[in-house]
Amino acid sequence: MPGDTFYLMRRDIPVMCFDAPNYRVSGIKEIFEPDILPVGAGRDGLHFADWLSFRMIPASRIAFLRNLPGTGVLDSSELVFLNHGLSLLNQYWIKHEDEDLLWSNINLFENDFSEEVGLALVNRLKLTADDIKLRYGVSPEGLSPGDQPKRWSIDKDGNRILIKTDRSGELAVNELLASMLAQKIGLPHTDYKLGKDNDQMASFGKCFTSSNTEIVHALDLFNEYGFPDTSYKTEDYYNYTAKLFSDMGVQGVQEYLDKMLCIDYVMCQEDRHYNNFGLLHNIDTDTWSMAPLYDSGDACYANVPAKFIDLNADVIGKPFGPSGLVNLNDQMRNVKTGIYISDDIIESILPEYKNLLNEIGMSEDKQKLLIESLHLRTLRMMECIGINSK
Repeated sequence: MPGDTFYLMRRDIPVMCFDAPNYRVSGIKEIFEPDILPVGAGRDGLHFADWLSFRMIPASRIAFLRNLPGTGVLDSSELVFLNHGLSLLNQYWIKHEDEDLLWSNINLFENDFSEEVGLALVNRLKLTADDIKLRYGVSPEGLSPGDQPKRWSIDKDGNRILIKTDRSGELAVNELLASMLAQKIGLPHTDYKLGKDNDQMASFGKCFTSSNTEIVHALDLFNEYGFPDTSYKTEDYYNYTAKLFSDMGVQGVQEYLDKMLCIDYVMCQEDRHYNNFGLLHNIDTDTWSMAPLYDSGDACYANVPAKFIDLNADVIGKPFGPSGLVNLNDQMRNVKTGIYISDDIIESILPEYKNLLNEIGMSEDKQKLLIESLHLRTLRMMECIGINSK
């Protein structure tokens, strides 16, 4: 593509103009609409390159494409620009200065997209780098962060579905377990289904953004408005985040966070980092709400052999602590709005949970440990926050 000048668009509105030689953002030339710059890119756009890179497919998921036959070389940045910066995360996209394109004709929420790139990234389709560059249309895969193998698909009803695979199926089952618990306690959540993608177990989750609703992660808000002081205690990190969300006009923030922490505690969730929860922003009405619970797979001792599981060991998780790490016992002491998970709730979901564990072929020894863990963690949760419950 001739020239190095591109426009960042939000739908059909040019937001800013920037240079990107060799598909690397090198400088901002002009900002046209500072009020609609991406949250996290900075009011002057100087953090745009970081904002974009945080959303790119990680090198671990694209590395094998570099070794495919073909004359071209493909990396994360080039894949983003080849796909016009389109994603199913928001309404921003990238247009070369010489292109004449409209959002209505190219956006991935309303138009079909190529699934071949996603199939190649999960190693189910052998493509050359030149195939991806020249033969296939736009795809959301370039801006699909996270290390777990995943791809986007469109089902028969037109829904955009994120398919996340793992060989054991344990990550997929954990997504469903979190959804079951969220359903029981009234927490907005992504509904997942368990199935197979080719020969691998997978979770299937419906896209919760749309042509007018974007996901803004907690990390984006920190990048935009400032990070908590590193001297803060766990409670201070929690309160800082709750206030930041509330200042955006979001209702019920503390109850949402408390319910999320209850689920994460019971499930021994270790990966609730600041990109794994956030807000939904309706860009037409400029209104904000909590995003549904998502990305709960790295929990319940996923892929840890039964003989190495110690139910009495402390669990170090995220996010409300220095460097994003915290003992989950300490984190639970922030919860003040109620005890949301009881042993009765655990009992009520066990039949379905056991069926899921059987479906992925988990050993009886590990099944017993996981069920014992749910009961034990529920009791410990009550001990942590019982004095703060209503």
